[in-house]
Amino acid sequence: MTDEFHYRGFAIKATPLASPGGGWTQQGRVQHDLHPAVDHMFSAPGKSGTRDDAVRVILGHGKQIIDSWLAGRDTNATWWRKTE
Repeated sequence: MTDEFHYRGFAIKATPLASPGGGWTQQGRVQHDLHPAVDHMFSAPGKSGTRDDAVRVILGHGKQIIDSWLAGRDTNATWWRKTE
């Protein structure tokens, strides 16, 4: 499974890590394709049993974050609306 997915002008990158007690963390980042300085790291709740499952959860969570930003539901992510 690929660790990166492009969606609506953004790149979602899955960065799962093996947990010492077993399972995989669900961490990732979202970067704007045109503005690489826009870099949002996130952690989806829970752990996954396999690395592929963790990647699937991370990419899905990243898509939800992007949809929320573009719909204007996340008031902390207004950088993409600003025009100079």
